[in-house]
Amino acid sequence: MNTVNLKDIALTNEISLKSGKCPERGIVIGESPDRQNYIQVYWITGKKTDGIQRIFEMDKTFLKMKAFDTSNPVNLSLTPSYIVKHVDNIHIIADGNLTDSIYGYIEKGWAFDEALSNIAYESDKPNYTFGISGIIDLSKGVYRLAIVEVKDNTKKYSVTTFPEYKKFITGYGHCVYAHEDNNLSTCTNAVKPKLMKLYNDIDLVAEYYWKILNKSNTASLIVRFLNKDGETMNTKIMNTRTPIPLVNTSE
Repeated sequence: MNTVNLKDIALTNEISLKSGKCPERGIVIGESPDRQNYIQVYWITGKKTDGIQRIFEMDKTFLKMKAFDTSNPVNLSLTPSYIVKHVDNIHIIADGNLTDSIYGYIEKGWAFDEALSNIAYESDKPNYTFGISGIIDLSKGVYRLAIVEVKDNTKKYSVTTFPEYKKFITGYGHCVYAHEDNNLSTCTNAVKPKLMKLYNDIDLVAEYYWKILNKSNTASLIVRFLNKDGETMNTKIMNTRTPIPLVNTSE
């Protein structure tokens, strides 16, 4: 597939993401155009009270989500929870309680697929919210994406792990996201994540997705750059519900 086709596909997906129903949660994993960094993006949006009230913050080198207004019990559902963690060269990004669960299994030496086979849906009955997740393995230069979803609002669930991407597509990433009604949205079907555009600069990546996701509804956005040498991580957090929405940190 040539570069022109990739640009066209990414543009089509950008238009779809921008014009479609508000994408409540999403993950993008990919590589910067200059091939210097692997990139992770995560967002949560929503018109619901508990969705718009969630914000992100740093916890050392990890990233977590918490309620902006802890006095309101509805905002505490599924929070606080971690979004980004890492075990050695394995960098995890997921939502709900998935991050901690995957982290625990990988810390014990389990593979990503093995970890997911022991993880169920969120316990928010009757929704049983499905989870999206992904990892980057710096030592191998590969990444994975996965979905844990409940069937027909029952306790029966399945895990969909997408094929291991053994080669990053320079300047692009793969994205999975969910709408507010918990429907999964992918490029053409349920087994093919969307191709999305990425940049060399962390600020440009953050601004690009912030504009696409509609600031009036966006609760929080995380962008993390992982230098391929494994020595540095650069993180940008954008929160609608804070007086200063931009936070830059480097580790």
